[in-house]
Amino acid sequence: MSHDGSTTSGRRLRRPSASAAGTAALLALAGVVLGLAGVVGLLTLAGRGGVAAVATTVLLLGLAPALASLSLVVLARDVGLVAARGALQAAVASTAAWTLAALAALSWAVAFDQTDAGAASTPFAEAFLPLLGAAVATGAVALLPLMSDVLRSVRPAVARRAAVAALAVGGAVVAGAAALAPGSVLACATVLLLACGRTWLRERQLAALVDSVHLSVPSAPTLPVGVASRPDPTVVPHRRLVVVLAAVSGALTLPAALYALAAPDPADPAWLPAALAGLPAMNAGLAVGALTALPLVVAAGLAATRWWGRRALVMTVMVALALVVRGVAAAMGPEGEAPSALLFSAALLAGVAGAVPLVGRLPGPAVARWALVVVVGAAVGWLVALPMLAVLPLAAPLVAVVLIVLVTRRPRGVALAPAPS
Repeated sequence: MSHDGSTTSGRRLRRPSASAAGTAALLALAGVVLGLAGVVGLLTLAGRGGVAAVATTVLLLGLAPALASLSLVVLARDVGLVAARGALQAAVASTAAWTLAALAALSWAVAFDQTDAGAASTPFAEAFLPLLGAAVATGAVALLPLMSDVLRSVRPAVARRAAVAALAVGGAVVAGAAALAPGSVLACATVLLLACGRTWLRERQLAALVDSVHLSVPSAPTLPVGVASRPDPTVVPHRRLVVVLAAVSGALTLPAALYALAAPDPADPAWLPAALAGLPAMNAGLAVGALTALPLVVAAGLAATRWWGRRALVMTVMVALALVVRGVAAAMGPEGEAPSALLFSAALLAGVAGAVPLVGRLPGPAVARWALVVVVGAAVGWLVALPMLAVLPLAAPLVAVVLIVLVTRRPRGVALAPAPS
């Protein structure tokens, strides 16, 4: 963070911030676990939850996501992604947004119960849409500081402001939809907790080592023999190809997403390709969108080779196969057991793909490590990948824009180590 309030990227997370962010992530994790326990209890009670139902909704859609968001804000502030004022704005607005989201969920539940019972609608039950709109708007306000920094190099200023607003609103909608799957918040909180715990332990061990040898920490420590230095964080492999693939995929997926969300009667052959005639508009759009999102998966995989090397290629192939299977499931229509089985298979593939980076972190023989990755991936697929695959073809245009911005943005304030004399 510079004196003028601008952000400075390239810094490492500090131990006090890691402790604060880790605490928030741990509380978010506990909130999800308690919320899921409440869901199980409500199922056991056959829906007779009362206060327990309200508490479960508040935990899963309000408290846990808000704590995870605060953890992210702490990390973003400490590593220089947002300035102090922007971090304060994001923290306050995200907390308010998740509060409004929980109230909107409760309003919808009350309206559903009153309609089911044939009772007159109350003002709180009719407040669902205003509460939902306020939640999205407040969530967009929370994302504005980060989006402004990500798009700082876009010119002219009018285009930058429009893009910032569009991405902030889209990001708020995507975050809210993701929170409907408790596994998304669970996975986010777990990753945050592991990242913060790793930083905290690393700095604690470093401090203990310094104390033991009575030396101060050097400003630019040298790496031990045999430890490779990190590659330049500003370099993205195959940047031009990544941008082209993402742009093509976003352009092809946008019509499919719009068709899925806004198409008229699907029985009209003028609106449907012959191969998809008779399908509901949502299924037809998802089928086409899943296939047109494949170049975007390849683009993300090429960019990810920067961090995971050849493992990123394995992940790319598995996610691509998952999208193909997901497209086939959508093309088979909403009826029958086969589409559900295919969707679960696609979620399993995507979940295992997400767990592939663990192979290089786990101890033991390769067979045991891959077996553990499959087990973890199955859990990730069930909790996270399944709901994400359901909407990914519709969110692909937004993901493409974010990927293009991230690989083309010009880093600011990255401190380079001095050349050895």
